Amino acid sequence: MNQMPAKTPRLARQKLSDQIVDRVKWWLMSESMRPGDRLPQEKDLVELFGVSRGTIREALKALEVQGIIRVSAGRAGGAVVVEVPYETAANLLSNYFYFEDLAADEIYAMRRQIEPEMAVTAVEHLTEDDLARMQELIDACDNVEDTPEARRMQRLNELEFHNVIARRSPNSLYSEAHVTFEDDAGAYDQADAAGFIKLNALRLRLLAKRDS
Repeated sequence: MNQMPAKTPRLARQKLSDQIVDRVKWWLMSESMRPGDRLPQEKDLVELFGVSRGTIREALKALEVQGIIRVSAGRAGGAVVVEVPYETAANLLSNYFYFEDLAADEIYAMRRQIEPEMAVTAVEHLTEDDLARMQELIDACDNVEDTPEARRMQRLNELEFHNVIARRSPNSLYSEAHVTFEDDAGAYDQADAAGFIKLNALRLRLLAKRDS
């Protein structure tokens, strides 16, 4: 197990647990810690930082809430580095955007920039089942009745179309950015859904023909 530096400076008395969180994050990155690696035991962290057991527990709890570690009790327990779950990261990012008051057209513009590139990375990985599902969704977006429920279903079908592409992209940044923004993009004009989905379908077909 990697060890933290023995002479970690004592911390100021203001927001001790937050400072410990930052120090531990810095240490995880500097030591290239990976999921499954263990942090020092609680008593060792108390001695290392010169703070109370309660402060260390508060810091570990904050790291656990952020999805960076998992803390288990018992003789063989302790804090273990884990891979941050997508849901945790997405929720934290959504909380940030919630207070930024983003306009629908800003989100839509972002999607227009990301999704064509995402489609390029995904096209070679699409299966026949994926293409069949995408065609079903394209058909479902055509000739939609002008009712709130029908427009809502058109919107859901349009999102699922892009989810099919996102799931096949080997670039996790493209796919995760798409999923993060999709729920926030619902305010754009529903009339755009059919045109947007057809544009992407055409692009994918041309790419598939080019690479065949």
